[in-house]
This record gives sequence, C-alpha cells and structure tokens, in this order.
Amino acid sequence: MYEDNYAKDRQRREELAELVQQVINILFRLGISNELTKAQQLKETVLRDTFKILVIGEFNTGKSTFINALLGEEILPSSATPTTAITNEIKWNQEPRAVLHFNETNKQPLEIPIDELENYVVIKDDDAEQEIRQSPYSHIELFWPIELCRNNVEIIDSPGLNESEVREEVTINYLHNVDAILFVMTALRLGPSIHEKETLETLRTLGHEDIFFVVNQYDLLRKEKDREAVMQRAKEQFSSYTTKPFADIYFISSLNALDGRLNQNEELVQRSNILALEEVLHNFLANERSRIKIKRAAKDLQFIIIQTPKFILDKRVYLQKPLTELEQSYESARTRFDQLRGDQENIIRRVDGYRRDMRELIIGKNRDFFIGFENKVNDLVAEYSIELKWSLNIRGQVQDAVQGLADFLNKKLENEFTTWREDILMKFIEERFKSLRRDLERLTENFEADLKLTRIKLLGAQIPSSELEVAKEGPSNALERTLAAAGGFFLAGVGGAGVGAIFGWQEVTKLILPHLLALMAASTFGLPLLPVAIVVAVFRGGVTALNIIQRVKEEVGKTYKQKLRELSLQQGEKIAKQFDAELAELSARLERGLKVQIDTVEEQVQTALKTHKAGQQEVDNELHEINNLEKQLSDINLKLLTFIELID
Repeated sequence: MYEDNYAKDRQRREELAELVQQVINILFRLGISNELTKAQQLKETVLRDTFKILVIGEFNTGKSTFINALLGEEILPSSATPTTAITNEIKWNQEPRAVLHFNETNKQPLEIPIDELENYVVIKDDDAEQEIRQSPYSHIELFWPIELCRNNVEIIDSPGLNESEVREEVTINYLHNVDAILFVMTALRLGPSIHEKETLETLRTLGHEDIFFVVNQYDLLRKEKDREAVMQRAKEQFSSYTTKPFADIYFISSLNALDGRLNQNEELVQRSNILALEEVLHNFLANERSRIKIKRAAKDLQFIIIQTPKFILDKRVYLQKPLTELEQSYESARTRFDQLRGDQENIIRRVDGYRRDMRELIIGKNRDFFIGFENKVNDLVAEYSIELKWSLNIRGQVQDAVQGLADFLNKKLENEFTTWREDILMKFIEERFKSLRRDLERLTENFEADLKLTRIKLLGAQIPSSELEVAKEGPSNALERTLAAAGGFFLAGVGGAGVGAIFGWQEVTKLILPHLLALMAASTFGLPLLPVAIVVAVFRGGVTALNIIQRVKEEVGKTYKQKLRELSLQQGEKIAKQFDAELAELSARLERGLKVQIDTVEEQVQTALKTHKAGQQEVDNELHEINNLEKQLSDINLKLLTFIELID
C-alpha cells in the first residue's frame, strides 16, 4: 500500500528536479555563479534526499532489541549495562554489509564483517567516557535488506541518553537532520526521567513536533490494571510533546517481535504491535514528511527564480553601455568595493569581539554560581543527619555516611544547577544573542544600502527604484539575506530536514539560538566525586563516638568545596566552548555571505567588460540570448507555481 506513496514521492521529486535543471541551464548561460551553485546543490538535495529516523532512549529500555526487531535479526548487541560506543546508521541494501567510518576525514572507511560489529559498537573499558572520547571511529553504516529502509529511508541508532556526555552531543547534533523521532521508553519505569525530560525539552526547542513514542516491554506487565495505568500515564505525560494523536503512542514488545521474526512466527509478530508502528512510519515518511520537504525545495527554487531578474537587469544595462563609460564606472567603483570589504571585516570583528566577551561572561557567571553554592555547603552539611553506632564496623559506617552526605550534596547541587541554567544562564545567553542579532541587522542593513548604492553608480542609468529592490519573497531583512547568500541556510537544507514547517525564511537566523540553547539544556552535568581517602582523614588523630559525626561533616564539607572549585573551571570552559563553536559557525557564514554579495556585483561588471572587448556582435548576441532566457525563466516560474499548488 505504501509503495504507491513512495512511487508518487519519486515522481514529484523527478518533476521538481527537471524544473531545477532548466533553471540551472539558464543560470549557467547568464554566468551567475553563486545562484548556479545553489541551484546545483538544490537539485542534488531533491534527488538524493533521504528520510532519516532517529531512535533515541535511555539504556535498558530495550532500544537495541527494538532496532533488531526492525532488522529481523539479532545484529546489534544488547546488554543490561551501557554499550553503545558509536552511532549506527542503518540503510537499505539487498546484500548485508557494514562500513566503519573514522573521525579522521582523510582516512578511508573500512568494510568490516557484520559478525564483528560488536568489537566496534560495544564499550569494553570500565571508563566508558574515556573510551568514547579516545575512540578513532565516528559511526558505522549498516546496510541491510530491511523493508522500512527500502525507499531511501535511514534508521539512526543513537547512544542511550544517559550513556555518555560526548555521545549525547552527537545525538543533539543529529536532531537538525532527521525527519522522525522514535522515542523508546520502557513500560517498567515509565518516566519521563530527568534525561528523558531534558531531551524532550530539547526536541521542543528545536521544533520537533512529530515524535513517535514507543513504550517497550509492555508484555512484561502481566496485570490488566497495570497496563491500563501505564497507558493512562503515557497519555498524561507525553501527549504535550507531540502533534501526533494518543493513538501514535505505541505499546509494543520488541522481544516478541524479534523472536517472531527469527522463528517465522507471524502471530507473535502481530501480537507485538510492531507492524502498526512500521506502517504508520511508512505513510508518514512517504506522505506528510515528503510533501513538506518537496514543498520547501520548491520554495527554494522559487526564490532563486525571483532573484534572477535583478541579475538580468544589471547584465542588460552593462551590455547596453558604451565600453568606455562602463570602464569609467567600474574604475570609480573600485574604492566603493574596497569600502564594502572593509565593512565586511568590521561586521566580522563585531561577532568575534562578542565571542570573546561572551566567553568571559559565561565563565564568570558559572563561577558565581559555584561560589554561591560553595557558600551554602556548610549549612547543607549541618542540615544533614548522620546516625552512627560505635562498633567494630565503624569504618564501614563512616564510609556509608560519607557517601550518603556526598550524594545529598550532589543532589542539591544538580537541582540548583538545573534551575540556574534554565532561569539565569540560558535567559542571559538568549538576551545577549538577541542584542547581537539587532546589531548585525543594523550593520548588514547599512552594508546592503551601500552595496545598492554601488550598483546604482555602476548602472548609471535611470532605473526604477522598484527594480533595484530585493525580492519581496524570501528573507525579510538584510541579515537573513546575507546568511542566505552564504548557502547552507536553504530551507531544504536546514529547516527542511526535520524541524517541521515552523521555520521559514523569516526564522533563518533564529535556528542558531534554539540549537545553542538545546546544547546547553542537553549538556551532562558532572558531579564532584569524593576520594576514598576522606575516610582515612576522618580517623586521623583519633576519634571518639562523640566527635566522629562532626569529623565526617568537617572532612566532607572541606573536600567537597575543593572539588567544587575544580568543577567550576571545567564546567565554565565546557559551556563557553559550546557557545563559541556556534558563534564561530555564524561568523563564518556571515563572512561568506557578505563576500558573495560583493563578488556577485563585481563579477557582473567584469563579465560585461569581457563581452564588450570581444566585439559588438558578441554584445548583440548576448542581449538577444538574455531576452530569450528571461522568457524561459518566466515560463518555468508559472510551471513551478502550478507544481506548488498541486502538492499543497
């Protein structure tokens, strides 16, 4: 049934790709290099775009068993302890195979036997975090004849939400490029837990509204009243996080589904309820998500088309000018081009200065939080109750008391840090970022005005001001137009992959802040670990039953405050580094976008000068071709408008 939907999707993609190719031909003949590159990238996106399903969930929810059930084979290892060392990307292929990719991009991927997958996927070291950080591998591509992946669909198996700080960041970065989320939980301890809740908030921040909740191990609830209670709790806890109806919270048994497929027991597979989930996913990807992505790509093409007349106008005016007049105009404009490049450098310096300031401010705010908490430690320690009985096992009791007090302090610290991060740090970052955005909007508006004035000087003709204006459709201000000019912020590239229909051109720069705040919200908080030697310190110098409790509190309080100072430095650097990485990307895009806008105007004049120098016949031929191309472009635009109407 869903094969027809995928066939319809392919037909729509091919039809749109043909329109893109026609525009590519026109842009090539016009010599508009930047728009040509965009159109070529767009065609690749239209034809090769995949549907990506990200499977996320805590370890011990049966996530690996669930994916194995989808595969129909026990391929991925499952364990009662965290196992996933690297991400697995599952793709269609008739012949099963596995390809290992390295972190070093210049290192060729390595084909590995599927039965050796466990050697690369499973964490072996006791220090999992260190093993993951030092791993030379980035991900594994697992090619498998899985029906769900047959039509250009990929299943991404992410590490458990509470497995690794490093891999959680990888998972968060995947969220910009996926079309559907399969959120796996266990019926045995239906949350949301702290990690699950933080991840759901991150998904909401990034605009993911189509989440398929999978409540696994439902068969292990033997009593009907327990199953009803879990279903009711799922409805209450998770319905607000998705636009999908309650019917799309799936209560399944991955183990039954896997056993049924391994033993060709269709009745067991049916009872597992996995078939209903697979069918809904097929239809969602081939219908809803496909239509949204194709429409976005069509809008990208429409924007290229409505931008092109501006280039045609300039080209025509330059060709109609006498050669000597055009040379004089270009010579007098050189100073203006130098000034524009100076403006470009000033804008980038503004971003880089903001990056430096924010680094210090974030580290300072983080330090203030830890100092504030350190000042509360003595009161918290005094508040904590310790009961000891003098006996031969007093050391064991002291060790338990130390651990209990440390756990108590850690819980208080974690709760206060979470509140501080949400109520103070993230709001501070958001306000500061909005301030930067306002500055950049002003600076790019001035840049755009100067660039427009440079165009007017070069054209030197009485051109209606309406023809010199930027297109009404598309980016709504100069900053967004600059980022769009850089490429990489195309709707089909950034928003089109998986964040729903809420991000249009008007929201293009707002994508940066949600992603940044999502990283902040998802960052794992490392808690202080007190050394075993603290027990020895408690007994140093002799103790009595009367003062031992006080000694425990003194030693724990003193050591905990020292550990807080160490953690403060680490945590501040970590948050500042995350923020700076996002701003570095913004700076690079801005610089590229500003350069492209300057180069495009200058290249138009240089191309016209070359044509003039080739002779009048060449100029006449070029003008004649421009007229034909303009008409062709108008015809393509009408076809595109009809195409967009049909897919609405």
